Amino acid sequence: MPRLPRTLLALGVALGACTSIATAPDALAPDPQESHPSAAVGPTPAREPLVIALHATRPPIDLSTARAEQLIAGTIDDWSLLDEPAARLRVIAAPNILTDMRAVTGTRLLAGPSVERAASGTTAIARVREDPNAVAVVPGSAIGPGVRAATIDGIDPVRDPARAPLTIAGLRPGAVTTIMFVGDIMLARRVGARIDATGDRAFPMRLIAEQLAAADLTVGNVESTFARLGPPTQGDAFAADPRAVEGLMLAGFDVVSLANNHVGDFGPASLVETLRVLEEAGIDTFGAGEDRGGARRPAIVERNGIRVAFLGFNAIGETPPPGRDRPGAVRLRMQPRLGPLNDADLARMAADVEAATRRADVVIVMPHWGAQYTHRIHPDQRTVARAMIRAGADAVIGGHPHWVQGFELSRGAPIVYSLGNFVFDMDFMRKTQEGIGVEVVLWGDRVKAIEPIPVRIDDDFRPRFLSSDEGTSILDDVFASSRAPWRR
Repeated sequence: MPRLPRTLLALGVALGACTSIATAPDALAPDPQESHPSAAVGPTPAREPLVIALHATRPPIDLSTARAEQLIAGTIDDWSLLDEPAARLRVIAAPNILTDMRAVTGTRLLAGPSVERAASGTTAIARVREDPNAVAVVPGSAIGPGVRAATIDGIDPVRDPARAPLTIAGLRPGAVTTIMFVGDIMLARRVGARIDATGDRAFPMRLIAEQLAAADLTVGNVESTFARLGPPTQGDAFAADPRAVEGLMLAGFDVVSLANNHVGDFGPASLVETLRVLEEAGIDTFGAGEDRGGARRPAIVERNGIRVAFLGFNAIGETPPPGRDRPGAVRLRMQPRLGPLNDADLARMAADVEAATRRADVVIVMPHWGAQYTHRIHPDQRTVARAMIRAGADAVIGGHPHWVQGFELSRGAPIVYSLGNFVFDMDFMRKTQEGIGVEVVLWGDRVKAIEPIPVRIDDDFRPRFLSSDEGTSILDDVFASSRAPWRR
């Protein structure tokens, strides 16, 4: 997946020789998730990237190798030296880096008084999550969601660890898998009319298809049926031409959620036909099905030897819940639309998540929830999201409000409350023509990074990704409704 905010940066100086750092004998006891002395034993020790981690709300920064080494050495102590607004810059180093660079290279790198020593790499990361003016110098194994890695010579050490310019003896990274999530996709109404006018069934995805298809997995929420086999069940009913699925195919969608309040718009036969259209297109579905068992069954997709399970639920209504022999979408009753939080529904959803953890390496839940046209997150959303994490979900990524909503961490797992719109004809206000894509990066079965990428929908209802500078106002809305570590 091309990294829009990063690829617009200058690549800096040409890639130089990798800096080798071995583990020093006086290093502090390692964090269990970080590199350790035994990893360097033997004639071909494992290596991992050295990462310069920034606060999650910092814009992307690209450093030359020389500038990165200056920062690590403690000779850069103000953000203005990195072309950012002036402020004191704190460098916090993991202990194995602090000792090893002195012991092996013989230099005084990291010996300067401006460099702070952390008890572990994860401690250094925790400090950066709390302080937007801090950076952490850590092994890649210490990285997790809630920070941003600086690119070095244009290379992201988390997304492309094999090419990282700076490395350290440690744990070899697991296979890298990227998952791109986008928000609500509605291919009917005026979007459908525009498709008909152009004669291009993939028209809504044309500007962005190549970037979406480049991810290992591409996931969205399809909020329209692909059939009109019954009367509309609500005033705002969405039925797309089944040929519009060509746009999803062009963009490389692998999995889509149908756990929403519009997949039932034209009755049960249309829901079943929608499942058939997507299946024939080679796109897996979750959150709705021909019966209760099918709706609750996760979509499990394997990439790079890692099995990723997706589950979803509809907390808005309209689409009926499934029955033993009745099509529908998984329902979880909660505020603000379906009354008080229903403990039985929540327990059932948590049980489905827990069951998925026994079949897959990574589990992601996609709720359809919350209030429309607001950045405010309802308390029930927080309660349910945290329950999903406790049950074993590795991330919760929601939608429905048609505006973006914030991020937070629970037990180290990321929660995204709303992605906003992705393809929609809601051009009556600016915020409904905005959204975010969210890229999740896995090393093996661990979530290593999660990044919002701003999206804007044009007057022809086509989305495109924006750079961080172009999408500043969208990211400001995300961060303003977030909790630490995404809170400015």
